[in-house]
Amino acid sequence: MHVIKDLLTTFDVHYKRKLGVRYPVNGGKDSKLVKDLLGLYSQVELESFISAYFLMEDPFFRETGYSLGCFRGCLPKVIRHCHETLAKTKAAPVEDVVHWAQRMGYCRHKPTCDVPGGEACVALWRDEKRESA
Repeated sequence: MHVIKDLLTTFDVHYKRKLGVRYPVNGGKDSKLVKDLLGLYSQVELESFISAYFLMEDPFFRETGYSLGCFRGCLPKVIRHCHETLAKTKAAPVEDVVHWAQRMGYCRHKPTCDVPGGEACVALWRDEKRESA
């Protein structure tokens, strides 16, 4: 149950960062959804997919209000995005990305490793570099 709560908290943190308010968690329904996902993916993978979900500028995600149900329904799209982004960013300078991702609090793993979601940190890092240039 602790892992489920941690993942719901992760979702809430990203939701608040994106929309400025806390996610209206539906305890039983949302907990079951996360529990079912844990049967398919590890906690680290799900945390990475959640990060990527909120980073993707998808009109459908915006229209549905970035709900947990939308996340679950669109997870194959999020996973595909993660793999495509990772393939494009394998050459990112690891030290710069790691320091930036840790400073921003986005991840706790090496961003250019094969853990899904590392690419989300790389993409964020590159976006910030482009904006500051």
